[in-house]
Amino acid sequence: MSDLVSKKAVVSEIRSSGSHRFGVVSLPKHSELPQLVDTHEAAIILGRSSATLKRWRHEGIGPDWVELEGRVSYDVAVLVDYIRRNTRVASVRAAMEEAREAV
Repeated sequence: MSDLVSKKAVVSEIRSSGSHRFGVVSLPKHSELPQLVDTHEAAIILGRSSATLKRWRHEGIGPDWVELEGRVSYDVAVLVDYIRRNTRVASVRAAMEEAREAV
């Protein structure tokens, strides 16, 4: 976590100064920055094993991932969206809801 804190401090310092050693840099707002987690943390969020996520990457299924310098990370917003897209409603409950809406 201390590494994450130090990265946030660097980003904050660059934002406040408005410059970078290579010139002026324009960074997105904090809310636009992805919150990246490693495969183990992503597996916990999804309720799966790290091996399952590795297999999904190999098979080209599952949530999108980020690979930087050979290290795999997942954006928490992408994981949440993946969960939402794969949430199913029981057919009996769905039928009851449709019947209520029809009245």
